Amino acid sequence: MVAAEVEQRAGLSARPAVLLTVAISALWGVLAAVRPGTTYHLAPVIVAVAYPYARWPQNRTRRSRLIAGLIGTGGALLGSVLLQAAGMLEGPTLFGSTALHESVAAAVATGAGTAAVAAGRDRRRSH
Repeated sequence: MVAAEVEQRAGLSARPAVLLTVAISALWGVLAAVRPGTTYHLAPVIVAVAYPYARWPQNRTRRSRLIAGLIGTGGALLGSVLLQAAGMLEGPTLFGSTALHESVAAAVATGAGTAAVAAGRDRRRSH
């Protein structure tokens, strides 16, 4: 069975989450293209959280929430690398490193936070 058929039968769809993540990533890319010397410090955080946020009502298991967090974090990491490769991640940083390192750290920290929330949610339910 194709994944789309499984989602349709279960009444689930990843399309809104994907569209939200792509739209926010595209906005980050446009802003970076217009002002490559400006660092949008929260952009990787927002991108990393967009997918799991949009999928949260459908993600009822710990595993599905963790996967959604990984997808969001992967999107933020991909966006960071692509912007760096295009020379559009050249702004100042908060911690004296490069903008790429800062973006990667923000995305990974957000992914870790999302994982902690996803893992902790089941524990609270069982007590």
